[in-house]
Amino acid sequence: MNSRNGYPDTTGIEYFENRDQPYFKFDDQVTLPALSIITDKNKIIEFYAATIFTLAKHDRETIIAVMDSLNPYDLLNQTEVRQAILETSRYYRETENFEEELILDLAEEEYGYSRMSYEIKIKK
Repeated sequence: MNSRNGYPDTTGIEYFENRDQPYFKFDDQVTLPALSIITDKNKIIEFYAATIFTLAKHDRETIIAVMDSLNPYDLLNQTEVRQAILETSRYYRETENFEEELILDLAEEEYGYSRMSYEIKIKK
């Protein structure tokens, strides 16, 4: 699946993972985002990114601080998206051609792993 230059290279449906991404730092924690790219005949049909972290609190101020720290997620710079995450922990957008979703999944236990995940996929 992986070509010599590190880019997805396929003629079928395969999965690609890249671990050479910038790290995420929040509250003295450092993690790498997990990426998944699904291709079909050299076209990207689905992209997924997730970042995990632990939170001492799940209050509004902490969630805002997490969103501020996740500046690689361009969507989090949009007021509408941030408001949806604060209210429902989910932003979803569907167009004629694709579906896009950003989810904040908070751990049920204190200091458990929480996750911000982003997915975009082409409609079939």
